[in-house]
Amino acid sequence: MSDNPAWEQRFVAGRLSLPASARHDPDRGAYLGGTGGWPQVYVLDEDRPRRLTDAVGVSRVAISPDGEQVWWFNRAVTGGPGRWMITPFHGGPTVQALASQPGPQPLGGLAFADDGTAALGVRDGGRSQVYLIAADGQADLLLDSEDDLFVGGLSADGALLCLTRPVAGNPRRPEIAVYQTSDGSVAAMLALPGGAHPAGFCPGRDDHRLLVLHEPTGRAMPLIYDVATGTQAPVDLGLVGETRAEWYPDGRHLLVCHIYQARSTLLRHDLASGASVPIGPAQGFVRDATTRADGSVDLIWSSPADPPGCYRISPAGRQRLLLRRPNEPPTPLALTSDVWAPGQAGPVHALISTPKVVDGRPSPAIFVLHGGPSACDTDSFGPYVAAWVDHGYTVVRVNYRGSTGYGTAWRTGLDGAGGLPALDDMAAVRQHLIETGVIDPAKIAIAGASYGGYLVLLAIGRHPDDYAVAIAEAPIADCVAAYTAEPERLRALDRVLFGGTPDERPEVWSAGNPITFVGRVRTPVLIIAGIEDPRCPFEQVQRYVEALAQRGASHRLISYPGGHGTPGGPERIRQVREQLAFVTAHLPTGG
Repeated sequence: MSDNPAWEQRFVAGRLSLPASARHDPDRGAYLGGTGGWPQVYVLDEDRPRRLTDAVGVSRVAISPDGEQVWWFNRAVTGGPGRWMITPFHGGPTVQALASQPGPQPLGGLAFADDGTAALGVRDGGRSQVYLIAADGQADLLLDSEDDLFVGGLSADGALLCLTRPVAGNPRRPEIAVYQTSDGSVAAMLALPGGAHPAGFCPGRDDHRLLVLHEPTGRAMPLIYDVATGTQAPVDLGLVGETRAEWYPDGRHLLVCHIYQARSTLLRHDLASGASVPIGPAQGFVRDATTRADGSVDLIWSSPADPPGCYRISPAGRQRLLLRRPNEPPTPLALTSDVWAPGQAGPVHALISTPKVVDGRPSPAIFVLHGGPSACDTDSFGPYVAAWVDHGYTVVRVNYRGSTGYGTAWRTGLDGAGGLPALDDMAAVRQHLIETGVIDPAKIAIAGASYGGYLVLLAIGRHPDDYAVAIAEAPIADCVAAYTAEPERLRALDRVLFGGTPDERPEVWSAGNPITFVGRVRTPVLIIAGIEDPRCPFEQVQRYVEALAQRGASHRLISYPGGHGTPGGPERIRQVREQLAFVTAHLPTGG
């Protein structure tokens, strides 16, 4: 047993991703796992794990249909571009999947046909290319476009390729284009209200039905699009919130993951009868799930008191633990409760994790804000939350407007307004918790990473009296400066969030830009940023820090040689130690 405190052990317990199983050999699979910094590729051979790689920057994994090749994405920097690599399942020389493009490439999607042909999307110099790579490694360029293309599926017979591209520059509202792989000609186009998001072709070899997710009425609804006939068959599940779906191997059922109000449910939906049967855990949160060739389902599940594990559900419904994180500490974690606060656009949901109360007084609180913004805090395991609870802080996680799992209107509630609606929702939860005696208004900290870090800096500038201490990780600190340095795909999202470019809507950009209000900051702030971050460039963070320094504001900057977020392990523990020390110095739990 390690002598390190429980919170540190949770951070180094290891990582675990959902295994990808071979389409024609379900006894072979591949996943990301391991301890320390970067995860590594592990293969499952008849459910026995074996490490396959020893590399820095591993972030994705896939396996060929026959199970002979393991594909893995090797990033140049965290959150940055990289290369797809191929390693034989039983070990051997690793090669680049696309030797003709040796430089790092942003992810552009990957899909396989039954014969092992891969459709691989890459982006280079503002253009998108799609290659067809045969099982023997022969690569042929199929498409080269100025559009921002992303591979969404390859039919089992390899005849049809599905791609998405944004409509009118909006990455949230993509349309689907289906191409003939024989000559690159367009076979079909599909544009739907709320965008069309492909979830793969039917596994049947001569079946050209495509599973599509869209939101015609403000809620997610799968749709079966038959490319051959052009017919559309909606699958109305009657669910509010987010819905993910994929085919069962029989082509007659769908595996549906329903995410609603920070929790999730798995369903097996019969396309013929329209009946949906719940499967798997009834509590906690399913982070990811997939079907296997034998009809079973693999899933990653956790709850605040149960660290992540990979479970397998047999076709008969029996569930067993397949994989757990290595070196998992046995320390129990705090449970999570729900709070609904009255807000300007409706009730605002927050998750509250509370330490043991010793003297009956409210413990100091810390608002921890998720990134995205299209994401949500969930009723699941989190070593970061547990670390604060272990140190005596009440953790408040607000699923502000922009968060997923509450319907279309809530998820798009930031569009055109920058981060201001999110600040209003945070303020509503803060006020509600003060009025109900859960937290003390003089003892509130705030922390967040990425978009959450942006909201932290915006909050302490616009509301300088609300928080006693702040932490911003990998933040956007100067929105306009970041916009000029970002890749186009991130600029497109910014234009949605702010309703246009900085030149088109200068007043909105100014109102939602943290550096606009840097002169009002009185909250001691710790900023952590990677000097190679492609999403939240380091230069714009430096501009903000220099502005703080010029007016003598209390602050500290920690930089590290990496990209968007740290890989974990010792470096992550070091940074969390710094955060705990910084907050404790300004907001001790004993005072």
